Amino acid sequence: FCPEPVRCNEQQQLYGDTIEIVMIYSTSDWVHMKQYCFAIQQKDSIHFNQLKGRDLKAYFVDGDIRYILVEGNAESIFYPEEDDGTMTGMNQTESSYLSMNLRDRKLEKLKIWSKSKNRMTPIPDLSSEQLRLPDFQWFDYLRPLNKDDIFRKVQKKAEAVRKVSNKFRTED
Repeated sequence: FCPEPVRCNEQQQLYGDTIEIVMIYSTSDWVHMKQYCFAIQQKDSIHFNQLKGRDLKAYFVDGDIRYILVEGNAESIFYPEEDDGTMTGMNQTESSYLSMNLRDRKLEKLKIWSKSKNRMTPIPDLSSEQLRLPDFQWFDYLRPLNKDDIFRKVQKKAEAVRKVSNKFRTED
């Protein structure tokens, strides 16, 4: 039993209550995270694209994520970029549902629906409190550093174990 599993790949991290990964020929085809999910992409040492919600499905093509669907309590923080890679600001959204199409590891299309909230903040106007969604955890100490690290047993730190908020509980 592994409470709140974590999956890391390059500058990306997934964690949540349950992660199901479907692989075809040793390559991820799609991922389904149930009950609670948090996906993070590291932009630099301070800025992280973040996506969380109740249920997340991510679909891959040639090893790259191409489509993401979040159903229930979708929240995101992402940093749009100019053609030269300069971040233009921080876009924060809240909605019931969110879908993203990606190409070349960049956001191509974002769709949010059902009573959405959206806010764009210029980078210079951001405070440190605005940079992270609640429950944000970057598990750098869990990340494998080489191929032999996959056999290394590392436990999450006690303070990193998430308390389940009522926001993600479903009624029976």
